[in-house]
Amino acid sequence: MRIALVIVGFLAAGCAARTGEILGPEPTGVTQLRRDYRSLADCSYRTLTEAFGPGWTKTDLESEQTVVLALTSSGIQYFNISLRRSAAGGTIAEFASAKTLSGPFPGTDKAIAALTSCDKPAR
Repeated sequence: MRIALVIVGFLAAGCAARTGEILGPEPTGVTQLRRDYRSLADCSYRTLTEAFGPGWTKTDLESEQTVVLALTSSGIQYFNISLRRSAAGGTIAEFASAKTLSGPFPGTDKAIAALTSCDKPAR
C-alpha cells in the first residue's frame, strides 16, 4: 500500500510540474508605440474587455511608470501586456502569453491588434 501511495505522489508531482511548464508565461513580443502609456492602457483595457469579455485586470505601477493589463481566470494568467513609459515619451509594450502545447495562448494576435488599434492618432 505504501508503494502505491509513493507512486501516486510522484505522478501527482510530475503532473503539477508539467502543468506549470505548459501554462507558464512566454514572452511573445515587444513593440514601441506613440501614445502615452496611461492613455494607451485606458483605451486598451476597454478594447480588450469588449473583445474578450471579463477577466482583464489593469494594475497601475506608478513608481515604475508602467501599467500591466492581464487576462486571468481561475488563478491562471493567460495573457499580459506591460505598458511602460519610454524615454521618448511614447510607450514600450511587452507581451507575454501562456504557453500551450500548440504555442502561445489562442487570441494573442487579437489582443495585440486591440492594443495597436489604440495607438492611432486622435482625429
